[in-house]
Formats: sequence, structure tokens, C-alpha cells
Amino acid sequence: ARGITFSVLDALVPDGATVVIMARSPAPEPEPEELAKATDSAALRSLIIKEAQARGEKPSIAVVEKRVQAIMRDRAVRTNLSALSQRGIKIDYHHADVCDEHQCNAAIDAIYERHGRIDAVLHGAGIIEDKCGDKIAWKGRLNETGAGWRDNWESINVYTSWGQEPTRVEEEE
Repeated sequence: ARGITFSVLDALVPDGATVVIMARSPAPEPEPEELAKATDSAALRSLIIKEAQARGEKPSIAVVEKRVQAIMRDRAVRTNLSALSQRGIKIDYHHADVCDEHQCNAAIDAIYERHGRIDAVLHGAGIIEDKCGDKIAWKGRLNETGAGWRDNWESINVYTSWGQEPTRVEEEE
């Protein structure tokens, strides 16, 4: 629940509604107090390196950056979920990979079991980066029926950092 997905949720979901989020990442845990004191990326890098050194480790730049990005991503999700909650929006968070048919179907079944229906589906967006730094960005669209989640074919826009429009990936970030 960040980026484009959060912006659409924030704009379209009425106060007091229930939002079910199905995400590949688990809901972020509360941030440890020591981490919370590091308020920007530079402070996080410093803290992560100091923690690793205290354990006798020498972390690579890539390992440090990956952790910094994960912490910043979790902070954004926590902030956004909090903003929705402050509007009286109830959040039901499901950890499932929508590319895995069994996980997706199990999550959908659990949603129907708990809520009885699905009124709308918002396909999110994302960016995948491989270890060479090449990126793929995609975004979906709103599908207004629960049956659409399982039965409809939807359009998805896909952009690559190495194709004819490499700046499109940057625009999606």
C-alpha cells in the first residue's frame, strides 16, 4: 500500500470502508525504537553498518542498501496504512503472491469467508529489478467486480529499463 496503489486507495476509498490488501510482502512489523531514531537513509546506513560491525561482520554496500530500501518501504507502508486507519478505514491485510495461483485462491477464499463479498478490485503496480540493475515496471487498472479477480482478462502496461522507452520505468518509480 504505497506509491500508485496507495494514491488510488486514498483518493477512491470512502471513509469508514473496509479495504482488503493482498500483497506479496507481509504487513510490516512495528519498527524497533533504535531504527526509528534513524530518520533518513544516511542515518539508517550508518546504523546498519555499526550493527553489523558489532556482530563482527563487514556488510557489502549492496546488503546495506537492500536493508535501507526495505526499511524505507516498510515505513511508507506503515505511514499509509495509518493514514487510511485515521480516516476510519478498516484494513484487512493478506500476505499472498498473486502470481501463485494457490496462494491467491486461498487468500480470495479467506476474504470471501471473512467479508462475504468483494465489491471492487484494484490491481496495483510494481517494479522488479534484477541483479544487473535492469528493471521492469507495470501497472494494472481498477476492476469493479469480485468475479473479475478470477475470470476477467485485464490490460497491464509493462515498461523495461532497456527498451525503447527506458525513462518510463523512472516515471513509474
